[in-house]
Parts: sequence; structure tokens; C-alpha cells
Amino acid sequence: SLSSDGNTVAIGAYGNDENGSSSGHVRIYNFSNLTNANGCDSTAVLNLTINTPTSSYLSVTECDDYTWSVNNVTYSTSGLYIDSSLNADGCSQLDSLDLTIYNTTTSIDVQSACDSYAWINGNTYTTSNNSATYTIAGGNLNGCDSIITLNLTINQADTSYTNITACDSVVWNGTTYTQSGSYTYLTTNSVGCDSTATLNLTIEICGCTDSNALNYNTLATQDDSSCVYCVYGCMDLAAFNYDSTATCPDSCIATLLACIDTAAANYNPAANTDDGSCVYPGCMDPTACNYDSIANVDNFSCILPDGCTDSSAANYDPSALCDDGSCIPCVDGCTDPLACNYDSIAICDDGTCIFPTSSTTTVTACDSVVWNGTTYDSSGIYSY
Repeated sequence: SLSSDGNTVAIGAYGNDENGSSSGHVRIYNFSNLTNANGCDSTAVLNLTINTPTSSYLSVTECDDYTWSVNNVTYSTSGLYIDSSLNADGCSQLDSLDLTIYNTTTSIDVQSACDSYAWINGNTYTTSNNSATYTIAGGNLNGCDSIITLNLTINQADTSYTNITACDSVVWNGTTYTQSGSYTYLTTNSVGCDSTATLNLTIEICGCTDSNALNYNTLATQDDSSCVYCVYGCMDLAAFNYDSTATCPDSCIATLLACIDTAAANYNPAANTDDGSCVYPGCMDPTACNYDSIANVDNFSCILPDGCTDSSAANYDPSALCDDGSCIPCVDGCTDPLACNYDSIAICDDGTCIFPTSSTTTVTACDSVVWNGTTYDSSGIYSY
């Protein structure tokens, strides 16, 4: 810099920015009262060019990111960015970037369709897809791109075919059909798509097609298992051999009523139908030993109870023919009160009685005698 009187010059070091980070050495030159070597006036001429610092300001609005040409740095967020450098004259260059970043927006287009779907990208899809995208340039509110992702579910329509051959008519899906032909029924399946059912119908005249049958139908085109054939048998309800399954008549046998039980007293071998007249003689007294439960005529042969017929009983009666329930069971034992082993509760003597025994011994001795372990010294009768 130059003083106002032109006599003093201050020259800063290269890159000097006063008191900033690039401040440095300054030289001061004073050109007043200059003399030469001879002591005469010396005139100095200063040819001075003053350069000044430069700056720039740039306001930018961009989508997603911005690369600043000043420093070749890419920025993806909004902010005020400053870059300092030297200009062509060697003075400071201060560049400012006021940056606003808006972002691209994304969205998902959820769709479901039957069989196929034409999307905004011009493509038609026949299968489910969750990867297709479409970009609308400058499509969001800030003028940036809008990227749409397709989430597509393709459901399928279905078809079915039914072949039916029926007699006279058939009811299908609520409708009665009486003529042969192909019919369709349209409804919606479980995923909301069309479901088309097709009926291929053949209507036949049904009946018995067997010419040997009783009900053969010459117009029938399909046998319905209704044929009736002759079953030969007696069809007379009053006959002995009436056959309820017979459809064609055969010989009948007249009914002859009588007793047909060979065990009956009045059995009639010529009869073929029992008339309930059979006679069964026998004892009809239920208390008799020979009571006959099937007898319907008493023949006075009843044998009534008359004593105990059990030979092992204490009161067995060998002359009795019909046991009267009076038998007393034997209790075996000795029944003789004189026996040593007399049993007071015994009813039947079993021959086991034991009676007392005795013996007499006559001894004549001098002074004394020992008998059965005892010494006797006087005459007498002793027992043991």
C-alpha cells in the first residue's frame, strides 16, 4: 500500500491477509529526502500496480447431490460451503456455495390382477413381479425424480369341464337341463378371478334295453338297470307253496291243515301246514318229578315226591321214587357213646369206634413185687 504523500510504501509478503492465517512479513519503504552517493538529490520513481482479493457466490438447488467445479467436491446435503484459494494475481480468492439438496422420492405401487396387468412403463406382466421400476423425471414436488416400484400379484382365472350322461334331465349349478349340449357357468374363484365351468351333457332315454326282460323298452337308449325278469313260482296267496318273489306263475300245491309235528300224538304225515292241533300227552303237574313242560294233555303219569332218594343221605329211603327234598347229609364219625372216640355230632357211623380193654394178672410173691414200675408189699387188687 502507498501513503497519501507518496513517500512511504508498505509491501506485504506473498499471500499476506492482514491478521489472518496467511499474515506474514511486511516491508516499509520511505522515499522522502533521498540522496545519491554524491550527496545530491536522488529521484526515485515507483511504478506500482495494486491487485485486490476476489470472491464469488453461487446459489444452487440440485437433486440428490452436486459436484462443485471450484473444488471438484460432491455434496449430498444442503449447506453453505466456502473454498479459499489464490486468484490469478496471487491475491486471495474466496468462493461461496449456497447449496440446497432435494432428494429423489420412491414409492411402491401395489397391484393385483387376473391373468395379466399393463403397467405405466408400457409392459404387460403375466406373472407376479416385485422388481419392475419406473422413473418419472422431475415428478416429485421439488422437481426431482420420482421412482415407482411395482409390487404385482397375478392371480389366475380357472376353467373346468364336466361330462355327464343322464336320463331325461340333470340339475347342474341350480339349473335343470333336459337337452343334450354344452353349457357354461361363470362365477368367481377364491382369488377373485373368473371361474368358468363347462358342462358337456348327453341326455338319454333310459329304460330296460334287454329284449328278454318283461319290461323291455324299445325306445330306450341307455339301460337304467330296471329290467325285470321272470321268476317262476306259485303266485296263489292261498297255496302252500306261495312265492312272494315270483313274477311268472308256476304250479301250486293246495294247503292241507293238520298237526305236522312227528313228536305229537296226532301227527298227520299227509298235512303240509300246521293248524296248531298237535297233542302232547304227559305229566302236567310241575311238582312231579316227571313234569313235561311241552305236554298239553295230562296222561296221569305224574310221580310225586315220596322220600329221600339219595343213598348217601342219613335218611335214605330205598323205596322212594321221587325225592321230596328231605335228605339229611351224613356226618361221618363214631356214634357209640360207649366208645372212647364217641362223636356227638356224627349222624352216620363210619366204623371207627374204639372201646376200652382190660386184663387180670395174678401174682404170688415173697415180701414184695414191682408191677408197672410200682413196688407193692401187701396183698390186694391193684389197677393200672
